[in-house]
Amino acid sequence: MKKIITAEQTRATDEFTVENEAISSLELMERASNKFVERFLVVYPEVSSVCVFCGTGNNGGDGFAIARLLQRSGVEAKACLVQFSDTLSPDCQRNFDRLGKTLVLREGDHVEINCDLVIDAVFGSGLNRPVVGDFQDVQLFRPS
Repeated sequence: MKKIITAEQTRATDEFTVENEAISSLELMERASNKFVERFLVVYPEVSSVCVFCGTGNNGGDGFAIARLLQRSGVEAKACLVQFSDTLSPDCQRNFDRLGKTLVLREGDHVEINCDLVIDAVFGSGLNRPVVGDFQDVQLFRPS
């Protein structure tokens, strides 16, 4: 996979935008989520159900916003909070609260996924430690 920018460059770009466009980080998250959903609906018009797995940081906040916006667009979107921390980042908490009904998973929990497509919003650019436990064993299957 070819990276466009590094995680550090992503964080710096977000910080620059918040500081120089007079936009809050929550508004920036909403803007990015809207663009994601806009493109998603073009690329995957046949998808009718989505499961979004969300972490406790801002990447999870993006995921909750994406699930909410997909629901507004008529896609059956469910969000699952993968709770490996007792606290959510402030922006993640706001989007968690905005979405409403969310399944909460803790390490060791198992869930049966019954949807057309899964979106990963667990680990983002702020990940600063190795992935351990059940999460390191997750295998992604992609059609050939």
